[in-house]
Amino acid sequence: MNKQFSLINMIFASLLLLSCDDTKSAAELVPESINITPGSIIIKPEEKQQLRAQILTIDKQTIDDMVITWSSDNESIAIVDQKGLLTGKSQGTTYILATIGNVQSSIEITVSAIQRRILSELFTSST
Repeated sequence: MNKQFSLINMIFASLLLLSCDDTKSAAELVPESINITPGSIIIKPEEKQQLRAQILTIDKQTIDDMVITWSSDNESIAIVDQKGLLTGKSQGTTYILATIGNVQSSIEITVSAIQRRILSELFTSST
């Protein structure tokens, strides 16, 4: 009888330990940094580019379901919507910011009408 009781307790304890979950919910994870990709961008006026943000904890664990607030330092040069879609407006340089609470990251955006021509001339004249 004592052996059966011990065996039942061991099985119960094992099941209890196996049911414990070490993963934390997004509410328990604290964002430490935001990585925006791509990095610095050169686009033309009215050109669009999708930005992505990776939210990381202090131990570099990715947080997937937090809402990022996107903004532009100068909306006359470039704008960004709340899904991270960047649109060039007029020539110049500005910063796009991704923010969650007090954690913020930024990338430099240059809007230029001549960028594509210069790059294509560099590659064709060097061959």
